[in-house]
Amino acid sequence: MMEINNGAGQGRAQLLKCKGESWFLCGLGYGKWRFGQIRGNTKKVQRMVQADATMNRLPVISRFAALCLLVIFVVCGGYGLNTLFAPHLIRAAGDHLSIAKVAQRQADFAATPLLVVSGMDSEREFKFITHLNAPWRGLMAESFANGFPVEAIVGLKLWDDAAADGDMVQIRSAGYTETLLLSDVPRNVYIPIILGVPVVIRGVHAGRGGGITVSVAAQRALTADEALWQNYPRKGFVGQEGKSLALPLLREGQTVELLLRPQGKEDL
Repeated sequence: MMEINNGAGQGRAQLLKCKGESWFLCGLGYGKWRFGQIRGNTKKVQRMVQADATMNRLPVISRFAALCLLVIFVVCGGYGLNTLFAPHLIRAAGDHLSIAKVAQRQADFAATPLLVVSGMDSEREFKFITHLNAPWRGLMAESFANGFPVEAIVGLKLWDDAAADGDMVQIRSAGYTETLLLSDVPRNVYIPIILGVPVVIRGVHAGRGGGITVSVAAQRALTADEALWQNYPRKGFVGQEGKSLALPLLREGQTVELLLRPQGKEDL
């Protein structure tokens, strides 16, 4: 009987021991799970904080990117407009000549009594006038109809020799008038002249300030085909004859007179 009781007691002790170990294991497992859950929540919170910080930085990045795009758009758009509609105009900052340079221009012009140019024969003159585009055809024909003793039709180059800032001049000769927007690329014009009567060049617009800086040079005579079809180059340095001449610095409304003489008649 005592042996049975001792066996039962040992069995209960062993059962309690097993239950204790199970509770310990269960507690240990629960602790690990709870620690993992807390750690996971901590990482989740950290990720949320990082995401919030990233979201807070997005508006700053977006504003910076938008500003960069705006600057690129303005620069490219300005360059495109400059190239298409007003070459070399937007980049200029105005004419700023020193007193010495202004005086030198005046002295060089005073030392040049006339500018020798090439004329055209009567046949090419007739072709040129009758095939001009309006309104130049009407202006040229009117100068002839008014009885001006036109000596020849000659070519000139005019350009801004300082900064291509939008200077404008008007050229008048033998009843013919034309207004030109100057750039650093010469404009080629053909005008009637009266022997012994100077061409008048008047300052119209001073661009971005500093006065109107314009140089002139003789342009070669037109060929028969160019006079007939009006397909001569309107711009460029090609076809220049002789040296260029810088005119005195002009103000708006101020005029300067330039005497032109066809080749072979310099002494007349």
